[in-house]
Amino acid sequence: GKALNCYSTGAVTGGSSDIGGLVGMYFSGGTAVNCYYDTETSGRSDRGRGIPKTTAEMMAGAPSPDIFTDWDADIWSFFPDNQYPLLHLLQGNIKINFLPSDVVDYNPLWSANGGITWLAHKDVYPVPAGFHTISFKELTGWNKPQDRNVEVFANAGTWPYVSYSRKSYIIAVKPVPAEGGTVTDGGSYLYDSLVTLTAIPSVGYHFVAWGVGKMPVSTDNPYSFTVTGDRSLWARFETNEYAIAASASPAAGGTVTGAGTYTHGDSVTLTAVPNAGYIFYYWTGNGVPVPDADSSYTFTADSDRNLVANFIQYGVQRIAGTNRFGTAVEVSKQGWPDGAQTVVLARGDDYADALAGVPLAYQLNAPILLTHTNRLITSTKDEIIRLGANKVIILGGTGAVSKAVALELQGMGLTVQRIAGSGRYETAALIAKEMAKGGSFDTAFVAVGTNFADALSASAYAARSGYPILLAQPTRLPGSTETALIDLAITNTWVIGGTGVINDTV
Repeated sequence: GKALNCYSTGAVTGGSSDIGGLVGMYFSGGTAVNCYYDTETSGRSDRGRGIPKTTAEMMAGAPSPDIFTDWDADIWSFFPDNQYPLLHLLQGNIKINFLPSDVVDYNPLWSANGGITWLAHKDVYPVPAGFHTISFKELTGWNKPQDRNVEVFANAGTWPYVSYSRKSYIIAVKPVPAEGGTVTDGGSYLYDSLVTLTAIPSVGYHFVAWGVGKMPVSTDNPYSFTVTGDRSLWARFETNEYAIAASASPAAGGTVTGAGTYTHGDSVTLTAVPNAGYIFYYWTGNGVPVPDADSSYTFTADSDRNLVANFIQYGVQRIAGTNRFGTAVEVSKQGWPDGAQTVVLARGDDYADALAGVPLAYQLNAPILLTHTNRLITSTKDEIIRLGANKVIILGGTGAVSKAVALELQGMGLTVQRIAGSGRYETAALIAKEMAKGGSFDTAFVAVGTNFADALSASAYAARSGYPILLAQPTRLPGSTETALIDLAITNTWVIGGTGVINDTV
């Protein structure tokens, strides 16, 4: 090793790293530099380094600041018998303080003077006093500090601060195909941060998977991962496919062609072909009547659909009960053999409310049943139970169907809604507004409110066309009817019957 800045005036046999006495003498432990010795000692001056100085010169303290001025008890100790000094190694300590504080979780390493041993952040490393070069090991995801020179003082600790910074990486994302959707939250992120990507399909598409290169990596959406480097990902979207099912009711009534699997936006044509003895009546889609659909029905595929072509048998069929109440029940059984969620209920001794309610009942796929004003007919009650209905819509005020009937229906666990005006004209107008559901119609049927024949004749066609039936007096338009025409933005009216029923003034 080396002895630095050592001072003595006597010859001492040296060894190991603690060399004292006349340091100008030769010793096998290494080289002594900047050492001052007495040339009068044992003829050893030719082994020394630097310019020899006598004891007197050393004691004088000039001209060099490195010559002897006094004994340093922290550096020298004295052999007790002969009173000559022994040199202690001039040494200090280094410990690195790393910033930011969380970088220590990633185990940054350092070394001194190009040493082959990497030291941890918590290590305290002893080194000789003087200047030392500190180096830092590459750390994944971090920009390492530059090498730096550090001065270490004897018998002291040196704790320099050094700063790492996280590397920034680019997370690139794109939709495939481009029109299939959008992807959010790509961009620049710091190492070890959390990224959450979200794929948003366009209309008619659905998300399939995330991928890198040619390989899928996840089907999660949103998809989260920790940043460890640059990444280029794609989000795969595919066009939706829909199952279009079609059947005939009754099965013996005919056949339906065109069902199958279709891609979003495809044109679908279903054709209903009646068997002998049957005619096509109407389509229902997912249980709801399809307005204005002929036996050949064309539409654009945008969802799964289950359509039924309804056929009726032509010829003479009689549907009858023992009275009007029973006949309504038999019609319900024939038309809704599998039940219905909603029932429309009207008084059985007057026609106006029931006729105005036909288009609403068709819209709701609901049978119309009849009752006495003050008492629920037993057969009507039994039919409501058979249908498994959960809602009853009462047409008319309490003068048409009493509150007692409504309470009995509620007692059966049914939701009861009443559509009622001050009379038949206003009730018909309110039924039309219920059909509109806050929207409007371009067309309405207008029938006389003082007789049933014309309204009855037009009710089926109006219902199938999806238009409401409003009522008028023979010579004038009631205010409630006029208001409904305005509120529902109706611009086209079909007046049912001749001028003897409703005159041209109306």
